[in-house]
Amino acid sequence: MIKYWSLSLLGMLVSLAALLLMTWALYHLVRTGTCASGGPYVSARPCPEGTGAKILGLTGAIFALLIGGGIYAARGSRGHGATLGMGIVLWSLLFISLAAATFVAAFGPANNDDPGARTAAIVLAIVFLPMAILPLIGAVGFGFGRKRLKGVASETVRTYPEPAPAQFPIPKAPGAPAGDVAARLRKLDELRDSGLLTDDEFEAKKAEILREL
Repeated sequence: MIKYWSLSLLGMLVSLAALLLMTWALYHLVRTGTCASGGPYVSARPCPEGTGAKILGLTGAIFALLIGGGIYAARGSRGHGATLGMGIVLWSLLFISLAAATFVAAFGPANNDDPGARTAAIVLAIVFLPMAILPLIGAVGFGFGRKRLKGVASETVRTYPEPAPAQFPIPKAPGAPAGDVAARLRKLDELRDSGLLTDDEFEAKKAEILREL
């Protein structure tokens, strides 16, 4: 149990940190726009200081997100499945974060009025948001549908009538008179010991014989 919750918490923290780093790096890279640095040519728009670190941060965040998902998956199972798996949640958060970061960078108060960045933000929002939302809708619908089918199956099983217990006639002891209650009770006990009668059937037959007294 401790391992389950420890790995679950660690996996979620690593994944959340990766998403935050990815969003931060992408936001600043979109704000930077097109630039170039180094090489034999002088660029009209050199990259600002720290651009390389942001690119490395974006790349590292992708690997960290995969590592966080792997840690979460290694926690094992508690015997019941959830409606939404960690993989679906991470997938949706990833594309929502990417779309939100590019949109805020291009249209937010700190934008650089770059029409190319705005066009890219709109295109990414149109592409990424359905990729984030549709898997969530499909996973939730599939989960509820599966639970509903299990419930219907359980109700169907419960509607079948239980078979009535087998009725075994209690034979009279050979050579004993009809009113020999003791012999009939002994025979009844033998049937119970042999497994042909359950305890409930034994008690019911015993009460029936005793009522004849």
